[in-house]
Amino acid sequence: ILRNSTDQSGAFDEARELSLIPFPRDEIFQEKIDTFDVIIVLNFGHEDPGISLARYRGSIENYVRNGGALAYLGGDKSFGEAPSAQNPFEDVLPVATAGLADQAPFVAKLTPEGVRHPVTALGQGAVSSEAAWGALPAIPGMNLTRARPGATVLLAHPSVSVDGAAAPVLAVSELGRGRVLALPTDGSW
Repeated sequence: ILRNSTDQSGAFDEARELSLIPFPRDEIFQEKIDTFDVIIVLNFGHEDPGISLARYRGSIENYVRNGGALAYLGGDKSFGEAPSAQNPFEDVLPVATAGLADQAPFVAKLTPEGVRHPVTALGQGAVSSEAAWGALPAIPGMNLTRARPGATVLLAHPSVSVDGAAAPVLAVSELGRGRVLALPTDGSW
């Protein structure tokens, strides 16, 4: 069981080396980062200095530029609703924060690019994938973002737009030799 450095609940005894251990951030994000196929960041509170990944931004960016992959999945702490407006990965992500969250449930819409992309291929052929995406349960809400230049939006909101375009639900982009994916929703399948 991993714990943050701020978890001082008294449920562990470092001297006796019980099952609760500090999260090995330095080891993972500085020493062993190149051994991973993908780094997945899920609803991470970038505003909290005790658990922030901001100090590892440079090593994570280098990892992606050199062929790694980053999936940034978000809920209330990772995009527009976070107490800190500046996401440390904003310049790397295929989307940028565009406002407050939309809490209305919705069914994501496959974009023309998403019809052809392997990440969103759920069936055999375009018609099958569109039907599969349309049959999934509604997403409970999302943080509003806008696609950055060079991003490919694979899923979009069916009725909410940002800057005249459908709000991105799933977007990908390349960074150097690596790839980045962003899913700014409050939940997913």
